[in-house]
Amino acid sequence: MIVFWRGYGFIGLLAALLPIGVNFALSYPVPQSTAVPVGFACLFSAIVCFLAWRVLRKRPEPHTLYGLPLSIWSIVYIGFATWCFVAAARP
Repeated sequence: MIVFWRGYGFIGLLAALLPIGVNFALSYPVPQSTAVPVGFACLFSAIVCFLAWRVLRKRPEPHTLYGLPLSIWSIVYIGFATWCFVAAARP
């Protein structure tokens, strides 16, 4: 897999490590449902991407990860968080 970014787009990639790390940390000793904590980690990642976009949008160079700006990545993380919360609500 080739990871490419422009400007400070790597922030979107680093933000993805938080939900992945939470999932691994909570499911290692005993497999359990980690949907709610991962959902909150995805929300935090969305906030990080959004705040980074707000700060960096004043700079002339684009800040993208896989061609998507950080503002779009915040929406993607909100979608992942919603998916996790819906999965946790199912019986």
